[in-house]
This record gives sequence, structure tokens and C-alpha cells, in this order.
Amino acid sequence: MIVYGMNEKEVSDEVLRDLKNVYRYEDAKRNKFRRRVLKATTFPVYYCYTYISPLKNKWVVILEARNKNEVLDKCRVTFSATYNTPHGIYSILVTFIDGRPVLCFYPPHFFRRYKERSGKDKTGIDLIVDYFTYNSGCLFRAIDKVIDNETYISEVFGTINGGIVLGLMTSENNFLLKTFVSVEMLKGSQIEDYMKGESIRNEILY
Repeated sequence: MIVYGMNEKEVSDEVLRDLKNVYRYEDAKRNKFRRRVLKATTFPVYYCYTYISPLKNKWVVILEARNKNEVLDKCRVTFSATYNTPHGIYSILVTFIDGRPVLCFYPPHFFRRYKERSGKDKTGIDLIVDYFTYNSGCLFRAIDKVIDNETYISEVFGTINGGIVLGLMTSENNFLLKTFVSVEMLKGSQIEDYMKGESIRNEILY
């Protein structure tokens, strides 16, 4: 079980260890989602639920279909583990880059900025569900920034529906997403980077 006070390595190990339980549970939900998709007249279709795993971790799982063919193994799935802290709810999105699992850590501050800058009237788990439902297809890239002759950091830039996310690459090669910036707030090179990212994202996802 993920608890407040664990370090990044401990949290990462717990999330990855629990994935097989989430996969198994999600498989059992796919037929129900398939029936919804086949009856649908408008797309995309979403199906969201929370799941408490045998390891006592709370997951948010979102299934998505953009046409009637995206059912069973072809549907789009988002897995996000959540846990409570004195500062609010953390969310950890599981994604894969070049076949390697990468965890995207979203601290409570990120969701406060998302709520404020997107105008969403939601809080807690409902806000997290809203974010991942409409922004599951985030395109990330890391940019090395030199601090001095011996030090650099990898900044993370991602494009989503309605804006960009900014953060850092961690020592465990995961992503820590620190804030959300809406399209209306973009300035300078951010505008060009967003347009390029959206072009690539649309080619990949749509």
C-alpha cells in the first residue's frame, strides 16, 4: 500500500508491483464497456471506475473508445494510482516509453493549478478523473537544461487538450509534473512548442 512518507523508489516499486492486479480487474470490465460502445451513437465513449487492489491501493481506471472498433483489447485505457497526503491527493499515471514503464507523478499543486486555469468546478478524485478523461493522450518530451559545467536538469514539456504541462525528470527517470498552463496563458516559444506538439499528438492519437 502506498503511504505518505515513502520515497520515489518505494512508491514506484509498489505501483509496478500492483499493475498485474489492475490489469486483471480491468480485463473483467471490458465486456461491459464493449456493450456500451456498440450501443453508442456519439463518440468518444468513456467508462470510468475506481478500484481498490488487493494491495490496498486506490486506482482510477478510464476506458475510452473513439469508434465502434475500439473495444476489448483495442480500447484506450488509462491507469492512475492515487494516495492521500496532508497536502491533498497525489496521482501517479502509468505510461510506457520505448517499452519501459514511466510513472508520471501529479502532486496536489498540479491539480489546483489545473482547476484554477481550466475553470473546472470539481475537486478531489472527481477533478483527477476529469483531467485524465480528457487528457490521457499527453505527448511528453524532455529538454536538458545546463545549470553549470557539471550539472544539468531535464525539464519535461507536455501538450494536452487546452494547454501544456511542465515538470522535471526525476532521479528514477520518471516525470514529476508541476503545473498546467492553459492555451490562453502561453507566451513566447511556448506557443510554437505547443503547436508543434499538438500536430504530432494528433497524428499519433487520432
